[in-house]
Amino acid sequence: MLNKGIASILMLSVSAGLLFSGCGKTTGNHDESMATTTLDRDFSSVQTSSDNGVINHGHSIKDRTEPDPREIRRSSDVILTEAEAYKFFMDSIEFREPGLEFVLTDTSDDDPGAYMWYEFTAVYDGYLVMNATFTVIAFTDGSILEGRYEFTECAFYDSSDVLKAEDALKKYRENTGDNREMRLKDKCYFYSGGYNERCPMVYVYRYSEGKILINAATGEMVGLYKDWID
Repeated sequence: MLNKGIASILMLSVSAGLLFSGCGKTTGNHDESMATTTLDRDFSSVQTSSDNGVINHGHSIKDRTEPDPREIRRSSDVILTEAEAYKFFMDSIEFREPGLEFVLTDTSDDDPGAYMWYEFTAVYDGYLVMNATFTVIAFTDGSILEGRYEFTECAFYDSSDVLKAEDALKKYRENTGDNREMRLKDKCYFYSGGYNERCPMVYVYRYSEGKILINAATGEMVGLYKDWID
C-alpha cells in the first residue's frame, strides 16, 4: 500500500526519448517522484466547469471520429471531476494483479484549448510502473478510455529480490564495458508493452546523452533512451 501521509500529486514532465519519464517508489527520497493514491485525494476542490457553463473544455466526443488504436471504451458518460474519471476507469477494465493501484500523473485541467483528460499510472508494491498509463478523455457528451489493454494480464517480479543499485550498475559495466559516468535517477517497474508479461524492477541511470534502464535483479540492460536533439 502507498504511504497515506504523502500529500502531493505527481505531475510528470515528459523526458525526451522516454514513453513515460518518471518512476520510483512513491515513498522514496533520492530523485524519486512522489505521488498519492487517487483514492486518498480530496476531490472537493477539483473543478472542470467554468463560470460560463462550459464543461470539459467544451469539446464534443464527435470531434474524435477516428478511434485511437488503444481505445478501450467509449460511452455517453459525462465526466465532470477527477473522481468521476477514476471511477469510469475502474468500472471499465479489470486487472489480473490484485495488488495494483493507480495514481493521477497528469491532466489537461489547466489547458482549456485541449481535450479534457486525466492520465492514471499503475503502481505496484509502492513503485510506479513505467509505460503503464491509462487516459480518460472527458467530453461534453461522452467519455473515452485509452491505454494498453495488454497490461491487464501482467504480473510482477518481487521488489525485494533485487541487487543494490551500485551492484546492478557494476554488473552492467562488467557485461558491457560501458564505463560512462552515470547518476541514479529512479527505481521502478518496467512494462515493455507485451501481453501476459512479467514486469521487472529496474534502476534508471542518467548519463550525459540519455537514460539507461538496468534490470535491478540481474544487471542486464532493459532499455537505452537517448535524448532528442532540437
